[in-house]
Amino acid sequence: MKKLVLLFLLLLFAFTCFPQRTLLVEKIGTSHKYYYRQGDLFKLRKKSDDSIIKGTLWSIGGQSLDIFGKTTVEIPVSNIRIVYKRYNFLTASAFTFAQASVYYFLAISVNHLINKEQVLTKDVWIMSGACLAAATLCFSFSEKRCRIGDRWKIKILDIQVR
Repeated sequence: MKKLVLLFLLLLFAFTCFPQRTLLVEKIGTSHKYYYRQGDLFKLRKKSDDSIIKGTLWSIGGQSLDIFGKTTVEIPVSNIRIVYKRYNFLTASAFTFAQASVYYFLAISVNHLINKEQVLTKDVWIMSGACLAAATLCFSFSEKRCRIGDRWKIKILDIQVR
């Protein structure tokens, strides 16, 4: 029984040690490195027809990527011009600020209506506008463009990176 359990654990360990292809986007001369694995969300711009492709990284081949959006598209690595890195915290902050702007505007306006005061006052516009401006700023900084060329390189690794 002990041998069977030991054999099962060794087989389980062996299956987790198989290498997996990983896509690496790195900036030369710095420590900026972004790793993408199968199943990650991925957005890029192609060189050939200057189109943007966004979807799930379906598979990583030897020299090509399969991206699943509405359809599965195979893109050679040499045809990638820009890789977009998304910062989820800033995206979530942008949506939170936008919701806060709407909620603040509605709450203060309804309060002024109930109290039979002027509905649209200066403080409503200042606070709602400030929250909306913060949402716009967060959303504009939520994505970074990595232009593949002299400074940014893209590589396919045959190792599992955690």
